[in-house]
Amino acid sequence: MEKLKRNLPFLTAAAAMLAAFHAMYVRVGMVVFFSAQEDMTFAALVPLFSAYLAWEDRGNLAKAAAGPSIWGFAACVPLLFASFLGSRGEQMRLEQLGFIGLVVALPWAFYGWKCARRLAFPAAYLLFTIPLASFLDFVTVKLRLFAVATAIAVLNGFGLDAAQQGTAIISNGAMPFSIDVAEPCSGLRSLFALSALTVAYARLYQPTWPRRIALMLCAAPLAVAGNVARIISICLVSAVCGKEFGTGFYHDYSGYIVFIAAILLMLAASGLIDKIAAGRAPKAERTETKPEAAEVEHGGESADTRSGNRTRWIFVALLLPVLFFQATTPAPEIADELKCRLPDALAGYAVDDVLSCQEEQCAKAWTLAELAGNDRCPACGGELDGMSLAERLILPPDTRIVKKVYSSAFGERYFVSMVYGGKTRASLHRPEMCLPSQGNLMRDKRNLETRVPFHAIGYSNRRGNAVLAYTFFNQENYRTASHTARIFRDVLDRSLRNRIDRWAMVTVATYSAGELADPHFRARLGHFLDTLAEAVE
Repeated sequence: MEKLKRNLPFLTAAAAMLAAFHAMYVRVGMVVFFSAQEDMTFAALVPLFSAYLAWEDRGNLAKAAAGPSIWGFAACVPLLFASFLGSRGEQMRLEQLGFIGLVVALPWAFYGWKCARRLAFPAAYLLFTIPLASFLDFVTVKLRLFAVATAIAVLNGFGLDAAQQGTAIISNGAMPFSIDVAEPCSGLRSLFALSALTVAYARLYQPTWPRRIALMLCAAPLAVAGNVARIISICLVSAVCGKEFGTGFYHDYSGYIVFIAAILLMLAASGLIDKIAAGRAPKAERTETKPEAAEVEHGGESADTRSGNRTRWIFVALLLPVLFFQATTPAPEIADELKCRLPDALAGYAVDDVLSCQEEQCAKAWTLAELAGNDRCPACGGELDGMSLAERLILPPDTRIVKKVYSSAFGERYFVSMVYGGKTRASLHRPEMCLPSQGNLMRDKRNLETRVPFHAIGYSNRRGNAVLAYTFFNQENYRTASHTARIFRDVLDRSLRNRIDRWAMVTVATYSAGELADPHFRARLGHFLDTLAEAVE
């Protein structure tokens, strides 16, 4: 009974915390299980392993328990605020970080730092439940390009005529094939899964932290090497057995074979670490099995004193309203879609609409002038639409895109698109993420000195040199060329004003001999951007 009285405040606060984050579990599950981009099915086992580690260490946790700590309670405050911003602003990763931090901070507040410290690793392991594939899209692009470049070198070494086009591998041999290494095949997914498995194995079977860290460091190169080997094997099978079999049946099941091979290599690396450690100092190693003596935190009171329990109940009384507020996130107000549009007439420029072919193998874009009244693709006879097929398949269904070409009397052509974002942030993205995957080499980036903020990127590809400029604005005409500033504004509006903004992105691309470093070229481009921005308003 005395033990129950001592632990009841913490159990009450822990139960309230679990209830407060009930919506997070659903959001996490929807993303890690049903999102093709994230696809983290292994994440369901992560909380079970963390709970197992805490249960296995329950004896030491009980002995380490001391009096309540005001510093632990203070640590809960910023974590709860981060959770608030995450849940209200639909920033799931921020909400998860707040929750994971509370797994340590809450025991710290009720039982002192010595107890909380023993929960640091089980809590840190929960970081593997955070979906990062879409957040680390810049890493995804680099991994895709690295995998493709390595595969091309190996395939050409085997005598297979293969060429790289962005993140695609193209071969025109006896069995021609074209394979695009998409985001799910970047290797980031297998990197997370193998890292989670390696960290768990190292924690269980390596007795010291230096040896555990050494094994954990092996996870990344093994996962990357395994993914490159898989891509190479898919290309070889496609060249020998045909594209349908290579990119179909073999593609779907080759991942399991490569992952098993990576696990075997991880076990081999663990064995090698054991041999190296045994050869150096087998007697000097210390394991983690020695229980710690119970300690009382300096400046705190004994866990068995009445004043200590009163302090715990005060913590509970202060935390419960905040956790209740966290649990009752109201439905946000959704702003109306933006009414602005690209101008059909612009002083000094001829205007034409752009339509895209919906056939996957064609995907060409045409102006109305080039179509000359034809309502089908001149190249393949496919249907035409204002959005490309890839945009329709990848972007949320409530995303709209309008494209136009503005041509000056001096031969300058500006390809302009306006993306009307939907209710989620998935409609808009940074062009820096898609340009490299399309085979473009970015050479220069800078902010332009225009009345409306634009960020410009100079890049090159097989067609020559090009420049792309972009800006974002919302229904209140808040304008920025910074992706970070847009996300920050969006989170604040969702969190503090309980409102989902509707954003639009305007991109302007032009092929020319001009360079961003040339002030005359920037002046001409800036003139067009200012003229366009004024007309869009």
